[in-house]
Amino acid sequence: RRMDNNFKKMKNIFVNTNSSIKETIKQLNNSGLKTLIVLNRYKKLAGTISDGDIRKAILNDQDLDKSINKIFQKKPFVINLDKDKNYNIKEIFIKYNFDIIPVINKSNRVIKLYTRSDIINNNKFNKLNIPLFIFAGGVGSRMKPFTNILPKPLIPVNGIPIIQTIIERFNVFGVSKFYISVNYKKEILKAFFEDTKYKKQINLIKENHPLGTAGSLYFINKIIADDVFVTNCDVFFMINYLNLYQFHKKNKYDMTIVASKKNYEIPYGVCDINNKNELKKINEKPIINILVNSGLYIINKSILKLIKKNKFLDMTELIKIARKNKRKIGVFPISDDCWIDVGNWDQYKKNY
Repeated sequence: RRMDNNFKKMKNIFVNTNSSIKETIKQLNNSGLKTLIVLNRYKKLAGTISDGDIRKAILNDQDLDKSINKIFQKKPFVINLDKDKNYNIKEIFIKYNFDIIPVINKSNRVIKLYTRSDIINNNKFNKLNIPLFIFAGGVGSRMKPFTNILPKPLIPVNGIPIIQTIIERFNVFGVSKFYISVNYKKEILKAFFEDTKYKKQINLIKENHPLGTAGSLYFINKIIADDVFVTNCDVFFMINYLNLYQFHKKNKYDMTIVASKKNYEIPYGVCDINNKNELKKINEKPIINILVNSGLYIINKSILKLIKKNKFLDMTELIKIARKNKRKIGVFPISDDCWIDVGNWDQYKKNY
């Protein structure tokens, strides 16, 4: 009975060997951890799976409906109560940089778990102490006729304005300062923010003319100390922003782009030919796997310095400028189920 109660308390930390990659992604997001424990059908330890293992699977075009059986770590570090009598758990976490350590008995059952956040007071990543910048000045042409009345950030999703959902999701992870660029129907947006509990945390940046999807970042160049989250106002995510930030810092990126895996089926037979234009074979309705820019970034101050004042600049152009200036840019892959783009009218009508 004691074991059953223990498992109930820790249920968000466990997945099964036959769990799908998609299910495991959701479980990782729900747990707030970077690593989960994998159990076999007898509820014994089979291994561990981390967000890094998931990202590799996405980059390798793995089918997210397939089980995690081939991608989880089969030989994780464990503490065996019957063998490891003397150990310093804090030293182990510091030396090997583990995220989670299971404690097992002689039957290979998990009877206790240590997590890095419980053992080491790592304030640097327990709460995010960096701001969020939201682009909210666009006309929202894709969402007409809705945006003839309301600015796009205030379009409701499940009864709540999009931009409020974005702010609340980041606030859960400790983000408490928000910069929002406004232009189209800016007075309506200003009135909305004045009536929210976040009004003292929000700084509106007014564009005198459209500056694209990156130009208004110029105005925070001298304010930001290091990094800033940057997002479009018509997307929101079901991801762990702490894990994203750790990925960005660990790899010392100047910019991190959050990219989603998309599968597109070509509705025709595709001809595969050799260099003499002779047919080798026909692939019937092949599926192409690609990573698409989701509209969420982490940007370092060194990138902001590349932006000129009051110049129209889109994010794709800023990325080109950053690469030309030898800035280090990374890509953080996520599953297509981990984000929602509500800036498309057809998609909005279909789901909301």
